Amino acid sequence: MAARRSRVWAFVLVCLLAGSDTGLARELAILDPGTGEIGGKRAMALYPTLYEGTRAVEILDAEGCEVHMVPLDKPDRELVKPCSTWFVPQPGVYRYWLEREWEITPYSGRVSYSASAFDGHGMSSGLPLGPAGRVVLPEDLDARGDQMRLLHAGPHTHADLLRQELTRRIARDAVGEGVRMPAGPTIAALWDRQAGRYVQLSRPFDLGHRETMPAPLAPPPPDRAHLVVQILRETSAPRPEDASVGVHLVRGGELLEPDMALFLLRRVYALWYDVGPGPARLEAGDRKTVIEPVTLELTAGTIEHTLVELLPRPAIDAEIELPASLRSDEETLLQIRSWPEGEPVEERALEPGEWHRTERFESLPRTSLEVRLVTRLGTVSDVVDLTDGVDAFVHLAPTLTMLTGRVILGDDPHAATLRFTTVDRHTLAVESDAEGAYEATVLAPVRSVEVELSEVGVAPFVEFFPAALEGTVERDFGIPDNRFSVRVVDAVSGQGIADATVTSRNRYLIDAALDPDADMAVLQQAITDDGGAAHLPPLRAGDLEVDAVAEGYVRLLEPVTIPVADGDQGTEILVTLEPLGASVDLHLELANGTPAAGAAVVWVGSLERGNILFETLTGADGLASLPRRPGGFMLVRHDQAGFRVEPWRPSGYTVMRWRLPAAGPPLTVRVLGSGGEGVRRAALALWHGGHALSGRVLAWLTQTRGFADIEGYWSTRHLPAGPIGIAAGVRGPVPFEPVEALATRLSPPWPEVVELRALPGS
Repeated sequence: MAARRSRVWAFVLVCLLAGSDTGLARELAILDPGTGEIGGKRAMALYPTLYEGTRAVEILDAEGCEVHMVPLDKPDRELVKPCSTWFVPQPGVYRYWLEREWEITPYSGRVSYSASAFDGHGMSSGLPLGPAGRVVLPEDLDARGDQMRLLHAGPHTHADLLRQELTRRIARDAVGEGVRMPAGPTIAALWDRQAGRYVQLSRPFDLGHRETMPAPLAPPPPDRAHLVVQILRETSAPRPEDASVGVHLVRGGELLEPDMALFLLRRVYALWYDVGPGPARLEAGDRKTVIEPVTLELTAGTIEHTLVELLPRPAIDAEIELPASLRSDEETLLQIRSWPEGEPVEERALEPGEWHRTERFESLPRTSLEVRLVTRLGTVSDVVDLTDGVDAFVHLAPTLTMLTGRVILGDDPHAATLRFTTVDRHTLAVESDAEGAYEATVLAPVRSVEVELSEVGVAPFVEFFPAALEGTVERDFGIPDNRFSVRVVDAVSGQGIADATVTSRNRYLIDAALDPDADMAVLQQAITDDGGAAHLPPLRAGDLEVDAVAEGYVRLLEPVTIPVADGDQGTEILVTLEPLGASVDLHLELANGTPAAGAAVVWVGSLERGNILFETLTGADGLASLPRRPGGFMLVRHDQAGFRVEPWRPSGYTVMRWRLPAAGPPLTVRVLGSGGEGVRRAALALWHGGHALSGRVLAWLTQTRGFADIEGYWSTRHLPAGPIGIAAGVRGPVPFEPVEALATRLSPPWPEVVELRALPGS
């Protein structure tokens, strides 16, 4: 038996069979075990298989197991074959899955079979089995319709990859004791084949393992309509994060999101319930494809259905006219970027000498896009709206902007180097003359300038413009004549600390007379010299925050803050850092007892602010030398373990020993709004071990950004294998304040994708 299993196991790994065993033939005595042929034709065999991720680890007992195959060109026909037994289907393309008493593959595979394919070999594959229930027709069903249709509405994934949908079409009189479906959310419908329409439809219902459940079928209300939409893809979406498609219904000027949307490998299902009758327009698309808008007439008391296809995106024709001074440049670029995110879509270099030309960009996302002309003098752009799927035209004919003026230090002109930065961060540097006069030619708009004073020895002065500069501009830059510096010293010895990083934040009012709340801030960094001193840029009236970081010292809990007034000549600001002092060794182990080499360890003052006081890595022996001073929290993460968060209380220890928890399975969360749409950039909060984790702390522990992507998805592989709570909310001007009582509780193994509703009022 062991010899037979090892040979069959090899078949599954390579998917092409070079041999077999007559023990698998069962009733098929004509099986040729040397070639995988039956009667001279290439055969197939499908096995129930146990997987770990993408790797099959064991062939399961096939007793009672059946292979179900549905031809794509005859979806009402379902063929049944025994598992682990060779058979020869008719040539064609099939969806297939495995099932037995209370088990079924939670998705379907796809195979294209030809009797002449796989020359010299049979073809074999393995599929997993998962929990199943049975769906039966209601006893009191009294409606026209001769076929029950079922759709598994849960995740159709395997090892983080999307699979084919699992749908069933069973004649009404053949339903009998029930139709197997994967345990989980299910949708049922009653179909009239003669009329070619749905007559009853269920809302999603939860089918339990080993449960036989009547399908909760019902007709729509007499004054309302249901809508069932299938959207085909030209290309498959292998991963869940790539499968989402924006789908909505426009009716009477109102945007209706689907009540249920299922994004699968090659198609999308979307359902609307209880929609008012009348005309409506169906729209759908993602970044690469779009459907032609479909106008539907929804009739009260009916279930409408439609099948549409995602098509390539629209195009942009960009006409470019360059001024004479830019026509010979070799670094002029034409870019397409998303708006307002600024994510690159496409880029082309323009040939020198071509001052008037038109460039066409095909297959663009159905959204707002920015067309950008990038030159050595700056950038000019225009934004187009492609949401209606219609091609767009853009004319870019940049005009140059002349900036002139003087640099004045205190009351006197002063020579300087000026670096102008445009809104897209293009920088142009110019030198003033000895009297501070400068001239600069750029493309509008200009967002900021950095002024480096000649022979003064202070950091550059930076000015941000509340409104970007464009056209012909005459502007003088008045720079306060003050000399502020920072001296960073050791709290014990009083000696200056060399190579400390000093961060200064100068906050000032733009125009207190016009708006007392219109303030700006300039953030800059400097490195201390051998005596611990760092010179700051000239400061405006307002206030100054100073922070300093040095190796071997504890970071400041709060920055040093001082006021800055008009006429201040400057002063030296003293920043005192406490040395780490006495230390304690922390020995970290993985869950299996081996040293946690290379673990990242961070000491933070609080979990809310995530202010880092100290950070290090463990050595090959799993040891890290940490400050003995108590307070705050110690955070630990390792690629082969779950993270650990502990209050830092090292008193009385010479060596502390912590064991890191085993890593839980990968977690993918999708944050949904009230209409079922993904919440863009949603903030996440997680509760573990009695600690609330969010913001910078959550991002560090999970090696993520701490918030969802533009489609509402958030994923991590660094959670401990234990119960957690998780919640999400909208990021915005008002900070997201998570509430533990409203968190969703999870214990591994958690679902492939956990759907979270954004907390109300967040």
